[in-house]
Parts: sequence; C-alpha cells; structure tokens
Amino acid sequence: MATTAPTKHFDPDGSTAPPIPNGAVYPDAHSGLANYLTIATAALNRGFKVTPVHPLEKRGVLYNQYRNPTTTLSEVLQHAKDFPTHNVGIVGRRGIGNHCFLDVDADGVVGRIEKETGQTIPLTYTVCSRPHTAPWKRHYYFKQTSYSVQRLRKEANRKDTTKWVTSENTGLLMHPTLYDLKGIGGGGLVVAAGSVRRDGEVYTVINDVAVVDVPDWLVNWLVADLATYRSACAKERHKHAATAATIPEDVRAVRQEMGDESAFDISEADIYLFINWRASQFAAMGMEGKLLEKVLVQQVEKFCAGGKRFVASDAGRRQIHKAAFNKRLRVGNASFFNRLGQNRRVALSEGLKVFVPPPTRKSLLVAAMKKFPDRVTVEDGYRRLQKVLAGTGFTVDSKTKAGQKAVREARRDAGFHTEQTSEGWMWVRKKQG
Repeated sequence: MATTAPTKHFDPDGSTAPPIPNGAVYPDAHSGLANYLTIATAALNRGFKVTPVHPLEKRGVLYNQYRNPTTTLSEVLQHAKDFPTHNVGIVGRRGIGNHCFLDVDADGVVGRIEKETGQTIPLTYTVCSRPHTAPWKRHYYFKQTSYSVQRLRKEANRKDTTKWVTSENTGLLMHPTLYDLKGIGGGGLVVAAGSVRRDGEVYTVINDVAVVDVPDWLVNWLVADLATYRSACAKERHKHAATAATIPEDVRAVRQEMGDESAFDISEADIYLFINWRASQFAAMGMEGKLLEKVLVQQVEKFCAGGKRFVASDAGRRQIHKAAFNKRLRVGNASFFNRLGQNRRVALSEGLKVFVPPPTRKSLLVAAMKKFPDRVTVEDGYRRLQKVLAGTGFTVDSKTKAGQKAVREARRDAGFHTEQTSEGWMWVRKKQG
C-alpha cells in the first residue's frame, strides 16, 4: 500500500519548496524504485535532517553525514541529481532537542518494555520498515532531553545473547538484534518513510503525529537493559577465551582448519569488536591506510572464527576498510589516541573499555611471555613469539644477535630465567617470593 506524502511545506533556508500535489504517493512495490527528491523534501517539511542512503543497503553514502546532514532544499536538489533513486536516511546526533530513534527489530520488544516498566510507549512519529511481512519492526522517533543526553551517550545495538542466526551479509553466526538505539552518540540514522527495501516493501508511517520527548522512564529502562547486555557479552567472551586457552596448540591448529569456532581466540560474534580493537592498537604504532587494512585482514583470518568467510564478503571487507581509514585512529591528526594521552583507550564493546599502551615489539613479547606455561623449551618459546608477531610488522629471529637480545630482555621482564635440563635449554618462570 502506498503512503500519501505530507502536504505541509517548509524549508530551513527560507526558499520555497517545490509543491507536492495532494494525492502524490511515495514509491511502492510495483515501481521498485525510490524517489529521493520526494522523500527527502517530505522529511525536510517535518524538520528532519536527511542524507542519501544506498538503495540496496541500509547505509549512508556521504562522508561526514552525521556531522553535516542535509537541512536545506538546495542540498536536497543537488543530491537528487546525484542520487535520484536512493533512499533517504533521517539523521540524529547527541544533543538536547535533536532526534533519536528506538529501532525495534524483534517481535515482543515493545511488550517487554511496557511489562517491565508498567508504562506505555508514548504516541510519537513512528515508521514501520516492513509493514506487510514484519509489522513489529518499527522506528520510534523521539527528541532528546537534558536527562537523556546525560544518561545515554553512545549508539547502541542490543542483541539477544540466547539465540544465534546466520548473517545475510557475511554468512557468519551472530546474535540477532533486538533493538538499536540511534542518534544518541556520534550519529545514527533510520531509513525514512517512503524509502524502498530491496525486496520492494516500502517504509510506511504508522503514527503520523509530532515527535515527542523521550520519557525519563524509557531512558532508565534502556540504561539498565544495555548494562545487562554488556555484562552478558563480557561473560560470553571470557568463557570463550577460557575454553580456547585449554586447547593444546597442535590440536588447536587442526581444529581451526576444520572450522571449529571454539579453537579460535575470537568468536564470530566478536569479529567487529576485534577489528576496531586491533585497528586502534596498530594505529597507535603509526600504521594506517592500506597497510593497516592489509594487516587487519591477516588478523581476522588468523584469530577469528569464520575469519576467511568474513574477509571474502563485501560487508566484511567494507568494515575492515572503514576501520583502517578511520581518521580518529591516525596518530598525528588530532587523533583519538593523542587526546587521551599515553594510555590509549580502546572500546571493545558498548560501554566496555580497556586501556592499551602503544604496542612496541618488546611490549608485545613481554605480554605474550606472561601467558606462557611455567616451563617452555627455547625452540617452542621462539615459535610462540614469532606467531604472536605475525601481521604486526615486527619480527624476531633466533639466529641473529639482535633477535636474541630482544628476546632476552623481554624474557627477563616477563619473569623467566634459562635453565639447562635433559630436554635441552628451557625458559622457566621464576618463583614468586
């Protein structure tokens, strides 16, 4: 069913918007194409900030789309020439009075919110992304308040950690999304009413009313629910790491070749977090651009379950490219790291942060040795260290004096001494006290 476009006209820059005749309709499943000009103009008339969105993927196509979204008719007219059949994104960014969005993805989420809070989601402008096939998929529009800005600071993706599904984009196992909270941090978007999904279904307004302030009770529920989710993710991550650590190296290699997820350091569900973490570490060493992108590909293939499938997918390569060319990671360009000083803060998941010092060869060697067994042969020790340095740009050669010196210094800092035994020379951890 097609949706009638709004007839109210307003343009923030004072120019006159082209009239939208009464009875004009958004595209529907029969045309299969969006009309960027019509959809974006209608969104501007409602006071929304917009950006062009890829017609086959739910992602914006403009650089800096969150800092400088489109707010004037002249910009919309220009974009309509460049992206005539693109969909439209409604942009939100942290700030009192700015728009934010509760993007509900799973059936039962709204019922759960209302049951646990004893409140009812207020009547506000609402769009359904799949009105015919999944009517529970809805975008609830809100305005941010001083209270919400104080308590909600980052874009959030809340998944169901009790279930697993296969990603359509990468083919990897992942937890299905329950809801997204967008526009409360650095920037987020939802696809506008009138836009067309690649299956032909049209984003449709189901509550054509004014956008209201996000209620305090909903903010409180979101804060608590996201904290519970982060805790569940941390427990899952620690459990996976503990399981992988118990597998002998030779057995692990065989099981990795067989695709056994438990044999990898990083699960399929944590690949995105791993990419951002590694990108931050290597960027702190001055690595960037194409070199960083190449190293991230190697890291994902080596350490992540499903890594080879991930880097072979368009979505996977796009995510790696995005991380490698993220300007906030570049040292010397008012970077994220420089602003934080010596201890580089790296986000591993929503709200979960650790401090990672700028990695050097010695720091990587020491960190690796601290995880060694209490006794290892020299040969096995070097083999382990070479494996740790793979893809980092560093090497260590047991046959050179420089390599031997580097390992000797790292070994001492890690608390090991050498000892000759019937098995040959060993590295033995010093006893405490």
